[in-house]
Amino acid sequence: MPRLGLLRGALVTEASLIGAALGWSSPALCQTAPNDATPAVVVVRGTPPGPGTPALSRAQARELPGAFGDPLRAVDSLPGVVPTISGLPIFFIRGAPPASVGYVVDGVEVPLLYHAFLGPSVLHPGSLSGVVLQSAPADVRYGGSAGAVIVAEPSAPSASFRGEANLRLFDAGALVESPFANGAGSALVSGRYSFTGLLYSALSAEDFGYWDYQLRVRRKISPRGSLGVSAFGAGDHYGGEALAGAVGGDTGFHRVDLRYTHAARRVSVTTGVTLGRDRTEDTSSSLTDRSLRVRTDLSADLGAGVEARFGADARLNDIGLSVAENRADRADLIDLFPTRTDHAMGGYLGVRFRPHRRLSIEPGVRADLFASQGQHAGAVDPRLAVTARLSSIVSVEHRFGVASQKPNFVPGVPAAQVGSLERGLVRGMHASSTVRVALPLELTLSAGAFESRYQNVVDPLGQAREFRLDAASLDERQNLLARGLELRLGRPLTRRLGGYLSYTLSWARRTDGREDSWSGYDRRHVLQGALAVELWWKVRAALRGLYYSGFPALEIGDGGALPSSTRRAPGYVRLDWRLERPFRVSDRFQLSVVAEMLNATAAKEALRYECGGRCELVTAGPLVLPSVGVEAFF
Repeated sequence: MPRLGLLRGALVTEASLIGAALGWSSPALCQTAPNDATPAVVVVRGTPPGPGTPALSRAQARELPGAFGDPLRAVDSLPGVVPTISGLPIFFIRGAPPASVGYVVDGVEVPLLYHAFLGPSVLHPGSLSGVVLQSAPADVRYGGSAGAVIVAEPSAPSASFRGEANLRLFDAGALVESPFANGAGSALVSGRYSFTGLLYSALSAEDFGYWDYQLRVRRKISPRGSLGVSAFGAGDHYGGEALAGAVGGDTGFHRVDLRYTHAARRVSVTTGVTLGRDRTEDTSSSLTDRSLRVRTDLSADLGAGVEARFGADARLNDIGLSVAENRADRADLIDLFPTRTDHAMGGYLGVRFRPHRRLSIEPGVRADLFASQGQHAGAVDPRLAVTARLSSIVSVEHRFGVASQKPNFVPGVPAAQVGSLERGLVRGMHASSTVRVALPLELTLSAGAFESRYQNVVDPLGQAREFRLDAASLDERQNLLARGLELRLGRPLTRRLGGYLSYTLSWARRTDGREDSWSGYDRRHVLQGALAVELWWKVRAALRGLYYSGFPALEIGDGGALPSSTRRAPGYVRLDWRLERPFRVSDRFQLSVVAEMLNATAAKEALRYECGGRCELVTAGPLVLPSVGVEAFF
């Protein structure tokens, strides 16, 4: 497998698998052959999500085949979301490259939400109420991402003792939460460990595994004030010839967040301090990021249907690079990720105006300033959301706005932040409209249209479906344009009979000032659906199917590889299934036996389709992930 830069195969957690899949030879994953040719209701704590926000509750995610009970693994079931590789949680969302998609956990920004190699999310599902997809433009609270923001919403503190434990083929996990101080406080602790590497390494030369942990304590210290502290983190280790070349690597991150919340009748203020440490390393190099962030968020009910929101934050990132003298790519790594201290400041002001009970108007503006190595860049981004209930069953939502971020092109890699501001920020301009209709039998129909334009983007993945980690990538800036229509008809999967049918029709183009072509990840049609039903003896069964149309072929010529305007790779069809049999042992204890499989038909996926003198198709897989496990709830 080619080197993905910093760690010679270990720079990337999920992106290392991308490297294998994008046409770089890997005997375990690829083979080459010639070819001539709705939103559920989410129980959330704190400020509700903005209008037009698709959401999935944890209960919904448990019923979705291929998500393995994880709300964050269910994000790809939402319209407009296309994984770079099926099952791998690194997404193009409405045309936005993966490095332009942000991740937030309970107000805390994190570098990634998923473990490597088709692993689960880095958060125990029991600690979440659900996941919110802030389709671009995101709410003004969220900065630093030109595209969408995926928000993991925490579960509300429990008023009684609760716990979960699970044992599956590839990992084991547990969560315990208990109130204390007569209900004035709550403490939660959870963890997960993968023993897949122990089993897999016994059968091959490969070695990989993951772990994660969470600690959350909330305590009411006055009638209107509460104090909270949370610590969470995750790590991945991998190595061996097929997974990471000749060497292995380690990646991981940690966060410690301390916050104070004062909630009066008309005013609520939250102030927080977050410490972080990210790392990516192997035997010849290491990249670390020690961070400090302070923030304040305030909301005030001004009366007459007007609510004002204000927030400000400041961040410091101390980034350190250590690389061996004999590394062939040492100069590129130093240019891309130099040792330095970055600074950032941001703030937002928003107003939620309700002139009528059926109408909400939310104008806002966000400003950000970034500094790195003596260079500065800033942005002022206006945003607007309008929601109107036309009747008791029909609502309409419109969203417009601009979002900016520092240039970056390495998705989901802790500490891998590009250090150059010389050519300015990446900017995204967005508009979308959605109509939602509540139908009988708890059915919901939504239809929407969107357009997103991105300027000054660094996107080697979307340009030619390849990952080039060299300093020259920073000079290859592009503009992207994505348009699409999204349809979804669904009934909650938690019902005795539930399911959904979703379809996205989209176009994604790119231009670099010289060439205008389709994006390397332009998939015109994305169709998927799921059906969940309760059978006899309380057995629940679910089936999920999806179809992605093919991406543009790469025409090889004197000017290099460019996406074709006429030829496309074959489409991809995947089927997942899930079976669950619950057993109620007592009023406080329930046991469930769960069997689940992602890609049950063992379908292979096209990864690269090159046409020069002849056409050659590179496929992956089949990537099949089975799971059999026992879950306990008490």
